[in-house]
Amino acid sequence: MRSLLPDCIDPEQLAASGEGLAGVWPASRCQRLVAAVHRLTGDIVLELTLSQWLPGRFSMQGRIQLELELLCQRCLQPVSLALDEPFELSAASSAATSEANEDVLELDEQGQISLGSWLEDEILLRLPLVAKHPEREDCDAGMLERSTEYVTREDSEAETENPFAVLKQLKK
Repeated sequence: MRSLLPDCIDPEQLAASGEGLAGVWPASRCQRLVAAVHRLTGDIVLELTLSQWLPGRFSMQGRIQLELELLCQRCLQPVSLALDEPFELSAASSAATSEANEDVLELDEQGQISLGSWLEDEILLRLPLVAKHPEREDCDAGMLERSTEYVTREDSEAETENPFAVLKQLKK
């Protein structure tokens, strides 16, 4: 069993040690992720190595793994998704970030990385824009179209009513 990851990591200390970081982050602690998916079926597994290439600037490489369920946008049934995503990015202190015009992960005031919020951001960026099953017979793409066919007569009459009828009465 993998160990639980800490809330914050010190990239300078981790890079100096030369050791990587591997462990589990409870997915239930990621509130935005919980709200964006249908169901989380496991915890987040992270493998991370850091190296320092300039004072206050770090290179981060690793892999994020997670299993979850999204709702298919064609049939509204759950679709399983196993994320196994490699990543490579830079992290820097706010002073080093202001010097360069590049997209980097900014360290907090103590020079640390908040692991939970960073992981959540990375996973949300990797979720598909439109969740759907791969082409298969039991995914009924016409379900949404048929659900709009059943409009009651009162609803259809309300749509054809002139919205300016009230103003016409006020004019008289």
